[in-house]
Amino acid sequence: HRRRDRPRRAPNNRPARVEQWRALHFDELVANWMLAQEPAALSRIDPLQYACCMAALARVTAVEHLGVRALRVTFSDGIVRELDFTDKLPGLLPSIDNDEAFSHAAVDPVAGPVCWPNGIDLDPDVLHGDHAAAPALQPRLVSEYRPQQTG
Repeated sequence: HRRRDRPRRAPNNRPARVEQWRALHFDELVANWMLAQEPAALSRIDPLQYACCMAALARVTAVEHLGVRALRVTFSDGIVRELDFTDKLPGLLPSIDNDEAFSHAAVDPVAGPVCWPNGIDLDPDVLHGDHAAAPALQPRLVSEYRPQQTG
């Protein structure tokens, strides 16, 4: 299992997913509750599919190292954020707190976070600004913009 050093998500994220699952499967839950009152086998209820929760969330589509500890991160909703991680990595993520290692930031093609070859990745929701990171890991926002589309 790969190590996941990532800022924590907001605490309300999981209850919202559980509520979404409950709403999608309410009839099945009631039917299983009725079955549970008797000595009968319960019916299988499909788990909440990660993709349905991720559809509305912006994912990282590109990352560019800007030098030292700064990254330009482009998201699927068109937002571009330039983030400075200076003084945010020592002690917490020391394995990427050097020029050579930090410059190898890439986009994980499966899950969409910014990641490094050693397995460290950063939560795209935090990088997008949807959730706050632990104060020690919160990067400084240098700029945020949406590039003009040329036609």
